[in-house]
Amino acid sequence: GISKDDMGQVFNVIAAVLNLGNTKFDAPPNNSEGSMVMPECASSIELVAKLTGVERRSLEVALCHVTRQVMREKVRSSINVRAASDNRDALAKALYGIIFNFIVEKTNVSIGYMTDVKLFVGVLDIFGFECFKMNSFEQLCINFTNERLQQ
Repeated sequence: GISKDDMGQVFNVIAAVLNLGNTKFDAPPNNSEGSMVMPECASSIELVAKLTGVERRSLEVALCHVTRQVMREKVRSSINVRAASDNRDALAKALYGIIFNFIVEKTNVSIGYMTDVKLFVGVLDIFGFECFKMNSFEQLCINFTNERLQQ
């Protein structure tokens, strides 16, 4: 099974992923090509930072900037709102993927999975990917899970 401590961490990461989905970006008043977390999303980004154990400012900088190594120095540049949203989505997907793999590993251990035995649990999704004009975060998680299960 999964220990209570591990379950707490799983719930923390899932809550962080869900709050990332509530985080929106806007261009700062002084830089139309840059991005920043919208003020009305401050509580969501603050909670994501707390749940993942990072400082809020560091998280926002990571989502809204790109850092390049140029010769021997690092140069940080602002990115636009779309790129910041892409960074947010990539972080959410990565966190969700880590939790998914962790749960699969714990499940395999709990059922006595051995690499040389041909036992498996199969899940069939007869409809596959559903195409919507705008996929919700929940649909992203469903699609991601289905893809991982098919591998």
